[in-house]
Amino acid sequence: PFRWLEQPVTGKIVEDKELQKKFSPDAKGVIFETKKNAEVFAPAEGTIVFKGPFKNQGDILIIETGEKVYTILMGMHKINAEIGESVYAGQKVGSMAGYGASSPKLYLKIRKKGKTIDPTNYFAQ
Repeated sequence: PFRWLEQPVTGKIVEDKELQKKFSPDAKGVIFETKKNAEVFAPAEGTIVFKGPFKNQGDILIIETGEKVYTILMGMHKINAEIGESVYAGQKVGSMAGYGASSPKLYLKIRKKGKTIDPTNYFAQ
């Protein structure tokens, strides 16, 4: 479906076991620590298939990036994409919060045919 992913935000990958557990019990996603009001970009080309609240994760964005492959972004403050919209890698799809004491964190995970796969090997170096 894709060979590589672009980093969705400017920032660094961090370990946060509590946040990891909240976003994904299978612990196969990536957490990016970024700046307040940071822009969020589509990590790969695809189609928006879901936007909105999901369980206890708040608003999430799901991009179908290939046959039964979904890139899921959680933790955004504002989502600027609509269901059915085609996006390209690097296209702005939202932004992070501009308030709070700590740096905002964006969570990214990939599901392929219903199973979560580790996205770290797919980021362009």
